Amino acid sequence: MNFQYFHSALYVRFKAKLQLQRVKTLDIEIVHEVVEADIIIDAIFGAGLSRELNEATRKIIVQLETLNGFKIACDVPTGIDIDGNPLPMAFIADVTITMGAYKEALYSDMAKAVVEEVICVDLGVSYNKYTTGFDTDLYLLE
Repeated sequence: MNFQYFHSALYVRFKAKLQLQRVKTLDIEIVHEVVEADIIIDAIFGAGLSRELNEATRKIIVQLETLNGFKIACDVPTGIDIDGNPLPMAFIADVTITMGAYKEALYSDMAKAVVEEVICVDLGVSYNKYTTGFDTDLYLLE
């Protein structure tokens, strides 16, 4: 990908003042509607969502799903709760890039309808720092 000609746009729907200030310093175009793009990144929520999506968020997901671009979810697709259940719907990503460790929610029976490929990326912290001392009866077969 040639980043010299890469165009980025950011859709900010929620009150994220600090993040919005940071974006403004980077000279990134801020759009006020969902627009067609080559890559759509879902980073609205991450792991640990424990409440149903509000109407505004559901509306955004519906709009994003109509776009043709390659869809990436960060950590866990928006709308998947900590147990892997859509609340009541979820962003359907071509790939989910999860941070640090695989999340159980990504592999539930309900989530498999919206979670396709999962890639786990390093956080730059020793894996043992946040996995040692936890017992589990869950194993990922590759």
